[in-house]
Amino acid sequence: IIQQTYIIYGVTSRVDVEVAPQWIENSSQGESFSGCGDFPLQLGFQAWRSDSVSWLPDVRIWVQEIFPTGRYTELSPSTTGLEGTGGGSFATTLGIGVQKAIRLGGDHVFRYRVNASYSFYSPVTVREFNTYGGGFGTDGRVEPGSVATLTVAGEYSLTRQWVLALDIGFQTINATHFSGTPGTSV
Repeated sequence: IIQQTYIIYGVTSRVDVEVAPQWIENSSQGESFSGCGDFPLQLGFQAWRSDSVSWLPDVRIWVQEIFPTGRYTELSPSTTGLEGTGGGSFATTLGIGVQKAIRLGGDHVFRYRVNASYSFYSPVTVREFNTYGGGFGTDGRVEPGSVATLTVAGEYSLTRQWVLALDIGFQTINATHFSGTPGTSV
């Protein structure tokens, strides 16, 4: 279970700052562990805001940094990895979002949006059991793979209370690499 609270502050009419602290609870086979997850901080810029009658979409760009505040290394072997609440890596994401709402008359509005982002991660030093695997005697370096994400979405309002929506997402995750002593699980 990931509990995440989004706090967004509009610095100006075009710039906002967002934080989203996480509280994570992992459970399996009657055991559980909870703790703070990694901490994301995002800065967003409204690059273009179109007139409501224009066919041009609104454009927003953002940069996000995830700070590794969750537990990720030297985990207890007896809790089968439940203690892991973070990735141990600084993660930088660059993104762009395009959206437009088109009034179709009455309460009917069609809104589309396209979001694209690219995330890359700093290398992580791991020991023993960790969120990437590991075992007794593990000592090494993990290089998490980058992630590219594309989301295309559309919404059509039937009434003021009812909206049909469809989001289609595509994501590629490059391989994570490990170098060092892998250790053993027994």
